This record gives sequence, C-alpha cells and structure tokens, in this order.
Amino acid sequence: MNKQDLIEVLAKKVGIPKSQADKAINTIFAAIGDAVKKGDKAAFIGFGTFSVSKRKARTGRNPRTGATMKIPAKKVVKFSARAGLKAKVKLASSNFFSTAPFSPGNPWQNGAFLLSLGKTRSVKVY
Repeated sequence: MNKQDLIEVLAKKVGIPKSQADKAINTIFAAIGDAVKKGDKAAFIGFGTFSVSKRKARTGRNPRTGATMKIPAKKVVKFSARAGLKAKVKLASSNFFSTAPFSPGNPWQNGAFLLSLGKTRSVKVY
C-alpha cells in the first residue's frame, strides 16, 4: 500500500472526497513528523510507535575496497509494532485472518485507535 492507496481507502470508507482525504493524511503525516523531529514519540495504540533512536559512531568497512572507515553518529527514526498490528500479521500469515472472532478490546477490529503525540496531546481517530 502506498499513500495514494491509503487516500482512496480513507475517502471510500469515510465517504469524503479524495481531496479531503489527502489533506487528512498529509496532516497526520506532518503531525507524526513534527513529533519525531522534536524528539517525542508518536504512539498509535494497537498499531505502533514512531520514535527517534541514536546510533553511536562506529567503524565500518568499504565493501568495494575493504578499507576501514569511520561512520559518524546519527539519529534515525525507529518504528516498533504493537500487539494489535502483530496480531493482524500473525492471523494473516496463519490463514485464520478471515475467520478471526471479533474482539471489542481490539481497536483495529472496531475501526478506531488512539493517536498519542508526545506527552500532552491525544486524538481519537476513527
């Protein structure tokens, strides 16, 4: 799935024009990017968490020449899948996805999840 596919799914499921779905997706991506840029976490209950991780400086090897080289320290974006997403992948890979029982505690089956940006803001998304 790419961004355009996500826009089409959102527009169809919610019943809004694609232009509004595009704005909504761009706003969500921007909010996640802003939170991660500040060093906060963007946590989606039942889906996963985007965060910043620091990589230490290290020595590596040039695969072409074999010479050692210094790789500088840097920050990278990290994604950690949560139980809800892991369960969906597990069900899909075990061929029980279509016969899985409905669980009111699973936010992905009832179509809602909680978006948490940093420590102070939370938004419930349907």
